[in-house]
Amino acid sequence: MALVLFSIAATGVEAAEIWLFKHVIDDVLTPQDLGRMYVLAVLFVGLAAGAGVIGWIDSYLAAWMGEHLQLRVRAAMLARLQAAGTTTLDKLRAGDVLTRLTSDTAAVEGLMISVLVSAVGSVATLGFFGAALVLLDWKLTLLSLTVVPVFWVTGQRFARRLKKVSRDRRRWAGSLTSVAEESLAVMGLVQIHGRQVEEAARFEAQARSVLAAELGAARLSATFPLVVDLVELLGILAVMAGGTWALGHDQLTLGGLLVFLTFLSQLYKPVRSLGNLGNQITMALGRDGPASPRSSTWSRA
Repeated sequence: MALVLFSIAATGVEAAEIWLFKHVIDDVLTPQDLGRMYVLAVLFVGLAAGAGVIGWIDSYLAAWMGEHLQLRVRAAMLARLQAAGTTTLDKLRAGDVLTRLTSDTAAVEGLMISVLVSAVGSVATLGFFGAALVLLDWKLTLLSLTVVPVFWVTGQRFARRLKKVSRDRRRWAGSLTSVAEESLAVMGLVQIHGRQVEEAARFEAQARSVLAAELGAARLSATFPLVVDLVELLGILAVMAGGTWALGHDQLTLGGLLVFLTFLSQLYKPVRSLGNLGNQITMALGRDGPASPRSSTWSRA
């Protein structure tokens, strides 16, 4: 709860800092009057100091909670394994189990803490920044929100594609660890029977599968921000055109327009983050099916 509150507070301070720039432009720069600059400077320093303290506490709390959660999850998984019967344990591959105890628990920690905090911060940003946009100009706000459905649809499409890639990546990573563990366990027999080439080929085949899965995930992860950046640019250009018209008809001040664009550019980030939330959950929780039987001929010997 404390972590959520600090995340919301940080967003509120950030919104206040941006709003002050409107007064700097409209009350100081445009009339060329330094009378109010001193008061604004004090407010800026106070907000910056507050943001620094809140950010430090927020980062430490996130790290503390994440590490303790990961510790409890690993301990619980190990206890489950120790309580399992020999028949169940014999069906498990050592590499798959090690992957679950290490990388998968880290993924759970990332989902429960990092993604949770990111989602809360994104919702808080939508609330604070969205309210500021409405106060500045509700017509421009409606115009800027036309790209939000595009963000969401794009995120959902990428989430479906990442689901399969994430499962493949985890499955092949577990298989690679199992093959390596099996080969090392019977290295003496491999050398006696002259099977080094076959074992090396088996390991390389698994490694190439991991390589293909990792590159596939990297391509999707790199493509998503490119598409989103294009959509975001189109939305900003539309608002700039509408804001220029409002400025020419005295419906919006110069400071209001510049701050509106600043709020808008920051507002698209949480929209993008929420659209990408499904992708992060998919990659964190992507699981393969039941582990396949041990494939090494030496492990069956």
